[in-house]
Amino acid sequence: MHFVRATAFAEDASKIRTGHGPENMATLRNLAINTLRQHGHHSIAAGLRHTF
Repeated sequence: MHFVRATAFAEDASKIRTGHGPENMATLRNLAINTLRQHGHHSIAAGLRHTF
């Protein structure tokens, strides 16, 4: 899961570093990934391009 978050969402470049922000953003990214997978997208990057 981390590899997908790091590549599709550029998580490693995130400026959110304090408090619960990083954990909250990871949760939201996981939610987005799982929602795309539930809707039949095997490629998260392609699913994001289709959605946005």
